[in-house]
Amino acid sequence: SILAECFQDSNEKFNYYGPTKFSKANLDILIGRLNEKKKLFSSLSSYSDFLRVVGQVFIDEYGDFKEDWKEGIKKLEEIIEQLKVLARTTIKDNKCLWVLGI
Repeated sequence: SILAECFQDSNEKFNYYGPTKFSKANLDILIGRLNEKKKLFSSLSSYSDFLRVVGQVFIDEYGDFKEDWKEGIKKLEEIIEQLKVLARTTIKDNKCLWVLGI
């Protein structure tokens, strides 16, 4: 998955096949990893760059975005922003976040 590595990097106990508890410390790391991924997406300058970053699994699942790969990047960046809002809200509310791998 395109964003799974952000979650894996944020919590050494990340379980791709089950639930994982993310504490404030994990969420802080996650926000940083999501920022890095968003920066990577914004640096893409061609469809071939987009394809290299998202991978064949993404293309097979969601379409190739060949005609409008920039729209694909925009959608991924929106998802990242939504995840960051969720993480920040969880931190602000002094709670933990349970994440399901699949």
